[in-house]
Amino acid sequence: MNWQKYQQGLYEYYRTHTENPLGKEAFLKEVKDYTSRSDKYIVYYGYSRKDSKKNGKVVYIGTTIQHPMSRWFYHSIHQKNLNFVEMFRFDNEHDMLEMEYKKIRELRPAMNKIKNRQQNFNVMLTQDVIELRKGNPEWCQCCLRRHVNKGYRYCYFCSTGNN
Repeated sequence: MNWQKYQQGLYEYYRTHTENPLGKEAFLKEVKDYTSRSDKYIVYYGYSRKDSKKNGKVVYIGTTIQHPMSRWFYHSIHQKNLNFVEMFRFDNEHDMLEMEYKKIRELRPAMNKIKNRQQNFNVMLTQDVIELRKGNPEWCQCCLRRHVNKGYRYCYFCSTGNN
């Protein structure tokens, strides 16, 4: 997807889904500056557009460190017809993922796929961690990023690509 088209679509989504929209340049500047905030770890609820939020049931619970409108626009272009509401803000990813897991277990939303285990926060692996995984049979020896089952050397994704 072209970045300018994405930005234009994001701004149009923002303009139509908020009561007091900023100007386009101010909004895009806010989205770019969002990464420097300390409380950027957000848990949000998604309600079906068919039901109102007041009596509607939560059908999706998600997390983001992006600007919320950016994440919600991503859902809208992937045909998730939901209204989103920001519920919790945190200063770190651990608390954000704890709250998401707690709320998923409590509310059992229909559109969340993983309900029985906590998500992990994807972090960039350091070169030291990658070096420690070399030769260790627990880790895929092709990508060094995924666990493998006993008796296998490669994860599912790498083994399908090597055939």
